Amino acid sequence: MAVARHHHGWLRYNELDAPCRDLSGAFALGYRFIGEVGNDVWSNRFNGVKFASDGDTRYFNAAVALMRVALDALFRESKLRRRHVMLVPALGSSQTSGRQGNTMQRIATIMGKSLNVSVDTMVLTKKVHEPLHIGHSSSARREIVKYAGYRAEKIVSRYVFILDDYITTGTTLGAIATAIRNKNPNVLVYGVALAKNERRSFSGDLTNDHISKQWNRVWQEAFRR
Repeated sequence: MAVARHHHGWLRYNELDAPCRDLSGAFALGYRFIGEVGNDVWSNRFNGVKFASDGDTRYFNAAVALMRVALDALFRESKLRRRHVMLVPALGSSQTSGRQGNTMQRIATIMGKSLNVSVDTMVLTKKVHEPLHIGHSSSARREIVKYAGYRAEKIVSRYVFILDDYITTGTTLGAIATAIRNKNPNVLVYGVALAKNERRSFSGDLTNDHISKQWNRVWQEAFRR
């Protein structure tokens, strides 16, 4: 199991379960505990961002507010110059490019304007593929991602942060990172997600207690608006 350390409010992974030399690291706001979501406030919140009905914008608004604060802290504490940073939203299984749009693309676009970093929603292309549900084995996930055939265009940035909803094994992030670095060998690629999927029955005593009271208030206030 990939092991995280706390990094300015985030969970930081130097290596995921599916290691990839082209991925310099990954960050998640918290854990999404599979199979016991009702027992964890933050797991419910992360689920809401992905699965809320189209008319319910509360989860989206709360995720935007929280991601704005969290990414600002990450970039500031990592001493990254904003002009060298680019956000690239991951593609969903039914997408071939950013033209179809998705939730993470909308969040990335807002983050770009708010945090003064560049965003490229069109740098990635791939084939439509089967969704990578939690039930898939690691080998099956690798085959699906291999079939997707990720490709990337040229990028004028030093640091690329792939924005996704959940990280499971890191197979998808690794494939995207490799596609980006095949075209841009001098770029450093990181993953950034709302949550890292975990089964607490396998992972021991993990909790979301690392998420600060300040970040909890940010979520709550945005959710109530």
